[in-house]
Amino acid sequence: MRIVFFILLCLFTSSNSVVSYENKILIKVNNEIITTIDLLNEIQYLTLFNQNYKKFNEEQIITLSKNSLIREKIKKIELKKNFKNININEDYLNNIINDYIKKFNLNSFQEFNEYLKKNNLKFDTFKKKISIEILWNRLIYEKFNRSVKIDEQKIKDEILSKKKKQELLLSEILFNVENKENLKIKNKKIVNVISQKNFEAAASLFSIADTSKNGGKIGWISVSALNKEIINNLQPIKIGKITQPITVPGGFLILKINDKREVENKDSVQNQVKLITNQMINKQLNQHSIIYFNKIKKNITINEF
Repeated sequence: MRIVFFILLCLFTSSNSVVSYENKILIKVNNEIITTIDLLNEIQYLTLFNQNYKKFNEEQIITLSKNSLIREKIKKIELKKNFKNININEDYLNNIINDYIKKFNLNSFQEFNEYLKKNNLKFDTFKKKISIEILWNRLIYEKFNRSVKIDEQKIKDEILSKKKKQELLLSEILFNVENKENLKIKNKKIVNVISQKNFEAAASLFSIADTSKNGGKIGWISVSALNKEIINNLQPIKIGKITQPITVPGGFLILKINDKREVENKDSVQNQVKLITNQMINKQLNQHSIIYFNKIKKNITINEF
């Protein structure tokens, strides 16, 4: 809370050193505006739901929050073009909220609402932000679902050939650059933050993947769900170490192996195929999401005041 209070003073203090609570327009994304209050709410939101943000200084937090709001506005603009209504089904939203209730070890919607209030966040703000992300995922699914290619027979054959399945606990940093020279510079900056802070902080600061909000954590994933190039890059990597940048659709990928395990194939082959297929579908849709976002961003006018 001390950091947020300091940022509030920085944003609201005039040249005469008198605190002025004027809500100013900071950024325009096409016709969508981002105000001082929007920025403060975003800082509260990001620091509450991502503990890694507390490791950054005030300038970094402001930059991250501005970028987050800009991404959200760009998504909102695109959603309005594709959907008549950008509100989502209440039952579906409630299921998402239940996941957050469990995450924070709370017992009810009322407790969650009180938790948000205690941290100076309105439930309506939380609801709108979650709704945009859910609808964005729906948009990506509708646009690119038919482009997803999965060879289920190949997955099945690989499962049947092994008594145990290999799984990796992975984290990621996905970023893009304009040329090879910038790649070296960007990679050096990322590695420096990893060594000075940790991988989670670097993911929050540099990654353009949705996992950046969770410190880059992907979770346990079957090796069978990874493509050959990624597997080849991961093979020599020990637990706790990272890969060199890997070229992927949408940019460059740095992976960290947090843990490894071999799991008995106790589930039915059908269930295993379904799990791995879903992992591969999500991965491909995430890549489409990043590429599509970068494409529409080129046609967006962003002015900072």
